[in-house]
Amino acid sequence: MSFFERLNLAWKIVFPSAVSKKSSVARIAKQRLKMILFSDRCEVSDEAKQK
Repeated sequence: MSFFERLNLAWKIVFPSAVSKKSSVARIAKQRLKMILFSDRCEVSDEAKQK
């Protein structure tokens, strides 16, 4: 995954579209979980991803 693909995914997570702003508690929890998983994925080295 290239830097720009990661940046695009992070942008969508941090700045959701207007449609998804009308959120329930469950959607907010999912959004927070996505942010945590994305940050964890970015910290993993490429060697570890290939294993």
